[in-house]
Amino acid sequence: MEVEQNRCAIVKGDIHLGVAGIVASKLVEHYKVPAVVLGVKEKNDSNQNKTILSGSLRSVDGIDVVSILEKCSHCLIKFGGHDMAAGISLYAKDFNDFKKMFIKELNRSWLLKSHNKVDVTNKIKCTVEELYSGTTLKYLKFLEPFGPGNERPVFIDQNATIHHCRKVGADGVHLQVAIRGKFGNFKGIGFGFGNLLPLLQKNPYGTIIYSPTINRYRGTKSWQIRIIDIIC
Repeated sequence: MEVEQNRCAIVKGDIHLGVAGIVASKLVEHYKVPAVVLGVKEKNDSNQNKTILSGSLRSVDGIDVVSILEKCSHCLIKFGGHDMAAGISLYAKDFNDFKKMFIKELNRSWLLKSHNKVDVTNKIKCTVEELYSGTTLKYLKFLEPFGPGNERPVFIDQNATIHHCRKVGADGVHLQVAIRGKFGNFKGIGFGFGNLLPLLQKNPYGTIIYSPTINRYRGTKSWQIRIIDIIC
C-alpha cells in the first residue's frame, strides 16, 4: 500500500466480504486516511473480464467518499452509502482505472479540506511562542488535573512554521515536529500524522491546533506540543 504518497489505503485481495468494513475501519484508525478494502465477489475463471470485486470504504472527517465515488461511477457497477462509509462493486478489469481516478479525486478533496476555514470555536488563538513565553505554562499547571468537566485547553496558531519534522513510531505513523520560534524551536508530536510528512516538507507554513503536554522520558520532564490538527 502506498499510503503516504496517496493519502489513502487501498487493499485488494483474498478478503472475506463480511469483514471488509471492519478491516477498512481498522486501516482508517491506524493510518488516519480513507480506506478501500475489496475482495472477490464473483469469480469467472473462463472470462476474467467478468470477475467482480466488492467491498467497503471508510473515511475521515471532512472527506466525503460518496461524492468521490460519484466522480468514479464510470468505473463501478454500483455504489452507495454516506459521506463516511460506502459499499462498492466493480469489474476486476476496471480496478486500476478506479484506483487512479479515486486517488485523483481524493487528492482534490484533501486540498479543499486544507483550504477550508478552520473552526476556532472553543479554541484559544495563541501562537506556540506566546504560550511558551513568560509564566503561561506555569499557570496552566494550576488547572490540572484535566478530565471530564475540566478539559485540557486547546490552542490554535494560524501562523506556524514547522521548521523540522520526521516520522517516528514503529511504523512511522506519528510525526515529530519542531515549530520555529523567534529565539528557538519548540518540540511537538502529532500522533497519526506521519502521512503529512511529504506535504509539510513542501509547505511548512500553516495552521496548527494544539495543546501543551508534559513529556516524561527517563526520569525527566519537559513541555511539548501535542498536535491535534494541521492545516497546511
